[in-house]
Amino acid sequence: MPDFSQPTNEEIMLRINELTERVDKFEKDPITLGVGIDTRGNIEDIVDSFLGDKVFNINWDEYFYYSSLADEDITRYDILGNSKAIIGANGITMATPATGSGATGVELRVTNASNVMRFDRETRFRFVFDIDNVANTTLIARTVQDDDGHYVGFQVTNGAMTGTTRDGTTESTVSLGTYTVDQDVNLELRFVPGKSVHYYFRGRNSARTELRGVLRTNLPTGGTGDKHLVQFRLTESTTTEFTANVPYWEFAQKR
Repeated sequence: MPDFSQPTNEEIMLRINELTERVDKFEKDPITLGVGIDTRGNIEDIVDSFLGDKVFNINWDEYFYYSSLADEDITRYDILGNSKAIIGANGITMATPATGSGATGVELRVTNASNVMRFDRETRFRFVFDIDNVANTTLIARTVQDDDGHYVGFQVTNGAMTGTTRDGTTESTVSLGTYTVDQDVNLELRFVPGKSVHYYFRGRNSARTELRGVLRTNLPTGGTGDKHLVQFRLTESTTTEFTANVPYWEFAQKR
């Protein structure tokens, strides 16, 4: 019977190393090695095939991934606060009331999510946003949030950006810098269960993502019931209408 078993990671890396050594020897002495002139191309094809299959299988088998260009039907989200949340040309747009203080927002709830969204799995989350005013406003973005108050996420209050974690009872925060009005900003977190959350920032004209803060206390664990894949909420304490846009967000978690 033919052997249909898949090579282990160690076996794949061993083969790649052997092929790399053959390439090095061929470049130094192709005659002694006794191979054709197209050997390097053949070996590179084999290596690319191994690596391509390996990367594809890892992503398919070992990660749950969700991304949104915020172009879905708004009815896929639960609306929070007033009804002034829409999906349009600027992605998810949240507007606060024009009279009196208030809040608006959206959340994407995942039912029966115990095998997908968990607090004991490495998680990554990032999103792009802009706000047209920072005074008297708070933008909240959270992921893997349950109804018991466990979550990791971000908060922008009066322009001050912070990373947040909550274990169901107590919240920890870390400063991530100051937000400039009407600037597209990318915020990202990387959560390692029981260890830490690293928070990253990239501005509109930034060429790279930079680490802005780390939290190691009050990390979420356990949790019950349905979870929110994502929640965005905008609040204000004046009588002026303010808006925030989220054109893109992305989530990944190890299975």
